[in-house]
Order: sequence, then structure tokens, then C-alpha cells
Amino acid sequence: MNDDWRILDETCRMTAAALLPLLTSSSSAVLDDQRAFAIDDLIKQGLPIEVAIKLLDSREVPPQVRHRMLGSSLRTLQRKVAAGTSLSAAEGANLIEAIRLIDRATEVLGSRTDALAWLVAEIRSLNGRRPIELLESPIGRREVERVLGRIEHGVY
Repeated sequence: MNDDWRILDETCRMTAAALLPLLTSSSSAVLDDQRAFAIDDLIKQGLPIEVAIKLLDSREVPPQVRHRMLGSSLRTLQRKVAAGTSLSAAEGANLIEAIRLIDRATEVLGSRTDALAWLVAEIRSLNGRRPIELLESPIGRREVERVLGRIEHGVY
């Protein structure tokens, strides 16, 4: 087995427990396709709220919109933090997808500062909506990703 395949095989067998520290790093490579199955397992097990908060902190997500990225209410997020409970599978999936798009915005726009400014700005091609408010639903995330693709290719 050549080295490339060996590394890929080791990465794909990464356990959910080993993936926890990686998720909280600020690198966009954390959410790459090679780790998709380990991330999926972690989401199904229930992403611990502490990891979710660290993940949000690492991407500098403003506290007032964090609950939207989970697709839940502010009060639900507050209860989970207070009780130390895990996210549901749906909340975990929403969060991971939202984080992936924040990382994508950082990549397309060149810096975390520019990405965060763009995410909270009213964007004309999103009918004047703020991208960060659209990260809570699959349709909203798809539209944000579409606009990022247009920006990346100079078609905005």
C-alpha cells in the first residue's frame, strides 16, 4: 500500500473521540471529506455542547446568532449549555454545515475578518438578508454557498 493510501485509510478510520480536538481547531481542513464518516458518527452520537461552543468560538461566531446555526431557539441553547447536554443529531448536522460555510467564506474572501463582516452584512443577491441568518436551514445554506461560488468566480 503506497503512503497516500495508507494516510487516507488511517484518516478514514479516525474515531469520533480522536476527532473531537480536531473539530475545535480553526483550520478549514478539519471538515474535509476524508473525515466525513467520523464526523457523521460524532453527530449521531451527539456532539457535546462544550465542543459545539469551542467550535463556535474558534470561528468567532457572534453569541447572538449561535442558536440559529443549530436550528434551535436561544433558550434551548442556553438550557443545553447549563445542563451540559449534547446536541441532537439535527442540531449537530446544522452546526457542522454552518461551520463549513464559515470556513468557505474565509477561503473565498481571504480572511476571517472579511468573512465575518460579509456574514453579518445585508447581501443584495440574498434579497437583502444576512448570510449568517441563513445558515440555519439547508435552503439558506445552499443559497449562501451559491453566492460564495459566484464571488469566487467573479460573477456577482
